[in-house]
Amino acid sequence: MNKVVELVNEWARMEADNPEMDLTEFCVRYLAERTDLARFKNQEEEDSPVMIDEKLSAHFGRLNKYVQHYSKKAMQEMLLNNVEDAIYLIALSSMGKPRKSELIHVMLSEFPSGIDVIKRLVNFQLIEEFPDEEDRRSKRVQITPKGNEVLAACYPALARVGKIAFSRLSAAEKIMLLNLLAKLDDFHSEHYKMARNGDFEEIFRQMTQ
Repeated sequence: MNKVVELVNEWARMEADNPEMDLTEFCVRYLAERTDLARFKNQEEEDSPVMIDEKLSAHFGRLNKYVQHYSKKAMQEMLLNNVEDAIYLIALSSMGKPRKSELIHVMLSEFPSGIDVIKRLVNFQLIEEFPDEEDRRSKRVQITPKGNEVLAACYPALARVGKIAFSRLSAAEKIMLLNLLAKLDDFHSEHYKMARNGDFEEIFRQMTQ
């Protein structure tokens, strides 16, 4: 069959089930079906939208635990022996000299937990803190030369963890997943301040309407 005709037929089939489907959704669904046709069809036929959301949350949670496990093993002989500290250093290296509260906000941490990480990094002499000239009540932090050296030593280990975590995906699947995750990250970043301070019912109403 001519490939253009095949695509048109696929569009007609999917549009019959979802008349509001746009071109982006068609491409995602088309690629997803071709990745694992049988499993995708079974899930679509058996699962409600709520069940699919629950499964997505469960898979994200499990993947995070896998990555934490691999990271701990990869970094066990390093000064930074957990991935959270390394990610704080990575964020700080790109931010320059932020206030401590700004760094904690970017890291999506609870304030007490973020302060604990910062104290640990200061004790290791990987970052240093100093008064904020604009607001003496606040302190800023920056990465030290030692911190840059330790971070450089972590990058190969973190790269290998990423390779393990996503080795099952093809290059095209990785790009598709990256685009979808970036879309979700943009959405949640936009609503994060409201979600951080609001009650759950208000969060649910605004973010699912």
